[in-house]
Amino acid sequence: MSYKVLVLGGDSYIASNFIQLIRAESDLMVYSRVETGCLNETVVTDFFSLTETNFFGADVVVNFVGIAHRKNVPKEDYDKVNNRLAVYLCENAKRAGVKHFIQMSTISVYGNFEEIDENTNPNPVNEYGQSKLNADNLLQSINTDSFKVSIIRPPMVYGNKCPGNFFKLVNLVSQGWPLPLGNADENRDFIFVANLVSFIKHIAFQPTSGVFLISDGCPISTKNLVVAIAHYKNIRLRLFPVPKILIRLLVKVFPGVFSKLFGRLSVSIVSTLVKTNFKVPFDTEESLRRSLL
Repeated sequence: MSYKVLVLGGDSYIASNFIQLIRAESDLMVYSRVETGCLNETVVTDFFSLTETNFFGADVVVNFVGIAHRKNVPKEDYDKVNNRLAVYLCENAKRAGVKHFIQMSTISVYGNFEEIDENTNPNPVNEYGQSKLNADNLLQSINTDSFKVSIIRPPMVYGNKCPGNFFKLVNLVSQGWPLPLGNADENRDFIFVANLVSFIKHIAFQPTSGVFLISDGCPISTKNLVVAIAHYKNIRLRLFPVPKILIRLLVKVFPGVFSKLFGRLSVSIVSTLVKTNFKVPFDTEESLRRSLL
């Protein structure tokens, strides 16, 4: 008997990779904002229009719907989509008899912590992280023995044609300009999209409730990341260090930019791997190779 997976937000980057991974092994239902050509896909302009009848027959629901962190998004929009909509969809899935709901959250719920593990208390510093945390807390309250809720909190995702900061970094390196990253030596945890969707599949087919931190498990510095990008893109890379006085200015004026380029981020995934018996498929070298070639 085929396992029935319902995907919400099938037009997102992570969702499209997830669908590619599981489409041969499961009976898929997909709801998207725009048509992607996926089999059994329904386009919906408003996910609040879905009711419990739309969830009938599903074994697991995976929610990729959300507004990512970006400029000029009203607080109300973050709350509506990332919080209230997630709870609305989860409650409808539960009423429909679904046994498992997976929510894509974010490492941003922890704010500016440099070391994060299962015991770290969330402390978001922006509306994006706060809206995601609000949803996480409410979704956990819906969890029962018969209705499992899984919340996944990944760091920055990268991969082939990945939008966002990784894509911007690749473009910067590709232009061949000298880059002020010569002393961006602090290691940060990231996650290759294939590793992330493999984990989602793993817990979708072996339902486990709780909050899960997941990454590649092999941190890399921004400096070494751009070196790898230049290597695989066959581009001559020129790096120079940022003077300490400018770094201090960057910390004060653009703390978010500084953190992403020069800051350290250690995400412990030991608890997740032990609890779920998951093994990360691709190491960082292979992940970057697959992302850039």
